Amino acid sequence: ADMYVFPDEPHIKFKPKHKLAVYERNVDWFRFWLQGYEDPNPVKKQQYAHWREMRDAVSAKSVPGSARSGG
Repeated sequence: ADMYVFPDEPHIKFKPKHKLAVYERNVDWFRFWLQGYEDPNPVKKQQYAHWREMRDAVSAKSVPGSARSGG
């Protein structure tokens, strides 16, 4: 899981800049995990590198013959 905290702002975001950041990151997250898509914007490079590490860590835990791997 990832957590992003904006100083002086509660869980429900009210500042437009922060709301936009949250919405964009949510769309990126869903597209990455559900569609395998990565936005080519170089500003987001670190975000995707982190998510790839998370994905690879989960894949490495998959054991052949387990219910999760379908074998």
